[in-house]
Amino acid sequence: MAKHTYINIQKQLGPFQLNVELDTAANKLALLGPSGCGKSVTLKCIAGILTPDKGQIILNGQTLFDSEAHINLPPQARRIGYLFQNYALFPTKTVAANLHMAGRGCEAAHVTHVVKLLGLEGVLGQKVKTLSGGQQQRVALGRILVNRPKTLLLDEPFSALDGYVKGQIMEGIQGLIEDQFDMQILVTHNFEEVKYFSEVVSVMDQGRTSPVRSVEAFCGAPQSTLEAQMVGYINISDVISKGTGLYATGWQVNLGAAAFNGDAGKVGFNGRVYTEGEIAFHGHVAREMETAKGFESVFVLENGVKLYVVADVPLTGREVIYIYRRQCYFWEEHA
Repeated sequence: MAKHTYINIQKQLGPFQLNVELDTAANKLALLGPSGCGKSVTLKCIAGILTPDKGQIILNGQTLFDSEAHINLPPQARRIGYLFQNYALFPTKTVAANLHMAGRGCEAAHVTHVVKLLGLEGVLGQKVKTLSGGQQQRVALGRILVNRPKTLLLDEPFSALDGYVKGQIMEGIQGLIEDQFDMQILVTHNFEEVKYFSEVVSVMDQGRTSPVRSVEAFCGAPQSTLEAQMVGYINISDVISKGTGLYATGWQVNLGAAAFNGDAGKVGFNGRVYTEGEIAFHGHVAREMETAKGFESVFVLENGVKLYVVADVPLTGREVIYIYRRQCYFWEEHA
């Protein structure tokens, strides 16, 4: 079981202010957020590449940085492996050379073990630039493993991969890193990756982190518009109390009675619609295509607002579509 991790750091980078607080006993943490929110800067502070202005970094029970106690371990003493998006390999060198340069001073038997673990025996003599994306990622992971790090940092390592290839590589990497590290921290803008690799998650926005929650709790109860969008509530409207029920002002529809505290907030649904249901939307289909999910459409409401929806049947030509009240998720928006 992982020891406690507590990260409370601040850093000013020009006009950008990083203000991070993460507190968890889990050993698989994700930072989820849009590009430019400070996720990679946070990883660089954890790795020792950047130094926070103040605060503490206690990773899996070990203090790496403490501004008040004047503790700041150098990167090589932190025993952290960092898997970058671009893999940080030497493309004109062979696989064996890449591993050797990363693992100077490591026992030959351990390097051989890593090679076998990652299935790289057949490509040791090949130059990295000739390898597939999945093979290159395994070489990058091999460069990390030869040094026996305790913590693995994953910096959007799958963002450049296409869907099918991405799924294969994610599955392979997940199997390889399981039980290899005491602590694992993933940064990503993709919630599917969070569900695949992490136990707990914090959302990052404009340099600030939300409280750490289990992935299940986060998925079931997003607490802001950004969190709802990350989970998959792609259609969102303001909502107000009206009469005995709720009214979505953006969609201009009555939602009926629903469990909601307060007089105003937000409502979202995930996009699945039907040809019958409890809540009706009036408009027309502007664009439709058949995909693996079903018939995906842009449905334009009578007030001009666009809904991004998917159905089991074609919607072209229909002027009314429906959802069920149970599909709606309500939350109060806090600044």
